[in-house]
Amino acid sequence: MKKRIIVTGVDRSGTSCLARVLDCLGVPMQSPGEKAHFNETMNPTGYYEEPQVNEWLRAEQWPELRRYVEARYAAPLWGIKDPRLCVLSRMEPFLNCFRHDEDIRIVVTQRAAVNILKSWDRCGKEGASMKAVFDIQEELDATLAAVGCVNPVIVDYDALVIDPGSMIHHINTKLGLFASNTQKQRAIDSVDPKLRHFV
Repeated sequence: MKKRIIVTGVDRSGTSCLARVLDCLGVPMQSPGEKAHFNETMNPTGYYEEPQVNEWLRAEQWPELRRYVEARYAAPLWGIKDPRLCVLSRMEPFLNCFRHDEDIRIVVTQRAAVNILKSWDRCGKEGASMKAVFDIQEELDATLAAVGCVNPVIVDYDALVIDPGSMIHHINTKLGLFASNTQKQRAIDSVDPKLRHFV
């Protein structure tokens, strides 16, 4: 069965780091030929997103997203990452873009709320507060329950940074990726503790 990996989580919870790890493990996180984009200050190693797809999700343009998903149908494995999928109004119709013979695996990043807030403060996020962090986390939990995802793969960002080898083994096993030792080492090397968004 064709496998699709959807990465989401609260903004600044480590979704880009996880997407980079998955890419190293052999999960194409962007369409072939798509150039990586990054922010030299906040995300110098890349977002592992496609700006056009992000825009379609933001605007909830489902016909375009359905065509995008259909265009990648032939590939046995690929992934997509977007924190905007935390909300049911986007996650549910996006899941409906896939065919029944595609195995959809949802991977959620988790991070201590205080560290998310520190990262938000550093990047000047409007309305940053602990309540805002908890509200999004609760909305994500409700979204997963509503779409029937009772057992998402959870990746603790802080644990990934502290002990990448163990967490990458967990990711590889839970998702059944069968990554080679070379791919696993590349994934470990891609985790940079200096890129935690705050000093």
